[in-house]
Amino acid sequence: VGGLARVAGGVVGAPTALLGLSFGRGQELEADERGVFFLDAMGYDPRAMIDVLETLGELEEAENESAHGGPSNLSIFRTHPLSKDRVVRAKKAISSLPPREYSRGDSPGFAAVLQRFHDEAEAFRIYDSVQLQFNSMMSGPEASDEVREKQLTSALEELEPALQALPNEPLLHILIAEFAMLVGERTAAEQHLFAAENQYARETPGQGHWKPPLYLGLMSAAQEKYGEAVPLLEEAHARYPSNATIQSTLEKVRKASAEAE
Repeated sequence: VGGLARVAGGVVGAPTALLGLSFGRGQELEADERGVFFLDAMGYDPRAMIDVLETLGELEEAENESAHGGPSNLSIFRTHPLSKDRVVRAKKAISSLPPREYSRGDSPGFAAVLQRFHDEAEAFRIYDSVQLQFNSMMSGPEASDEVREKQLTSALEELEPALQALPNEPLLHILIAEFAMLVGERTAAEQHLFAAENQYARETPGQGHWKPPLYLGLMSAAQEKYGEAVPLLEEAHARYPSNATIQSTLEKVRKASAEAE
């Protein structure tokens, strides 16, 4: 638990509304027990919780025995006093678990998890940066085809390392598709939108993002393929029913479909 003092110091600067929350002793003990269960379920050694609780207890004692005396000046200790029974109950919860091997901080498995976290964090930092560029392009004056092409090329180059790190991330494919649509690259846009849809179908069946069916529906409607467009736009509306733009778009395409018949 290196750097714990700095963490505790940072908590003191948190919003007072958060620190002002008070919980009963029973609730805190229950939270500790559930923490043990969740750590074990995720493959982490729950004994690390004991280290944290004991270290916080030592910090609290040191604060109380400081030259100033009196109660602790750290808000985290005023709202969550670390009584001995919390450690005892946590140890009891750990003892009830069946023996198993855990990933530790110095194990190859844990190092791999940590590296993956850093890779994903960097990928989403790139995503956020390029997403801001796209939003700026959409809200700004319409640019020429040449400028759009340069913007697309630049965005794709910037997104490349993110896509290499997370090749199956749907949000990256959706963002690339949005840039592709801006320059009329229908085929590329469709490929990335289908990639996003397929990934959502594997990971969260029935809970995909509303953008793929919306964009695919719009492209089908532009080609007057209303038989494809209407079901896609209906799916987009089902995923985001409160979006007025999707609703009005669906109504217009339905009307165009009826007129075409």
